[in-house]
Amino acid sequence: MLGDKEIIKVEDLVVRFEVGSRGNKDFIVPVDRVNFTIHEGEVLSLVGESGSGKSTIGRTIVGFERAHSGKISLENKNVTNLRGQGKLRMLRSSIQMIFQDPFGSLNPVKTIEQHLTYVLKRHQRLRGDALHKGLEDLLTLVGLPNDADAIRKYPYELSGGQRQRIAIARALAVQPKFIVADEPISMLDVSIRADILQLLNKLKNELNVSFLFITHDLASARYFGDRVMVLYGGRVMETGSSDSVINQPLHPYTQLLIESSSGYDELKQVEETSIEAPNLSYRRHGCTFAHRCPFVMEECKKSEPPLLPVKEDHLVACYKVHKGDEA
Repeated sequence: MLGDKEIIKVEDLVVRFEVGSRGNKDFIVPVDRVNFTIHEGEVLSLVGESGSGKSTIGRTIVGFERAHSGKISLENKNVTNLRGQGKLRMLRSSIQMIFQDPFGSLNPVKTIEQHLTYVLKRHQRLRGDALHKGLEDLLTLVGLPNDADAIRKYPYELSGGQRQRIAIARALAVQPKFIVADEPISMLDVSIRADILQLLNKLKNELNVSFLFITHDLASARYFGDRVMVLYGGRVMETGSSDSVINQPLHPYTQLLIESSSGYDELKQVEETSIEAPNLSYRRHGCTFAHRCPFVMEECKKSEPPLLPVKEDHLVACYKVHKGDEA
């Protein structure tokens, strides 16, 4: 159930990477002044093309990447760029990540039992019968058999969907308050993607866990997400409630994303003017989407449009929309 309590707050987050050779160094900015808040039991779906900065945001929140500037708060406590074993252990006990590749995220030489009991021992301090019951309960929670034969299997003996359920169980074993789910269904067979989404939705409702759900699939973003945030070139193009953004997209880039998805044929077609990747240089200026937008104006090339509300809980960064001439 969605609560009023803030779990994660991201303020003006900037992530930049050094590129170029010695003597000719430069920086790219895959995440550029991104802001959002996720409340208890809430799911924010982060959508956009590959390279838009979605995974970089998720990896920075869990501490895999360093923020260049900005602030990440967990229940009003600053957790930006934590270092040190004790501080990171505290972070891992509250924030977990489910990765895209269910096989690559598991150790191939360890059984299901070994994967999960290690986490239960380390974070919940379970031993003996309590450890065995904790393992059984965890497997039942994610819809997997918990008999002796099943728990002694290795990852290669499981299907892709089963492996992802183990990865989800491992994340839940620390009893986190917040989970970054990075494209958790994109590498699974189409036939089982819905099952994994239903599982995540059940966990959200039963455990009141908050999620950052990273995906390029708008149907799953709408199904699982309470809100949707659209990224392009590391900047927020549009954000709002899932129904509002998906049913009434206002930014040309959001419309383009939806048009390219199945089941949304009723929208008028947006013609791109370029297929070039966005400019991620820290020296860039103007709207990141300007080079692809058919509605581009001189103003768009000179300055970045601010992210402003156009209706209740629906914000858009587009000069055309701000002027009342919706794309």
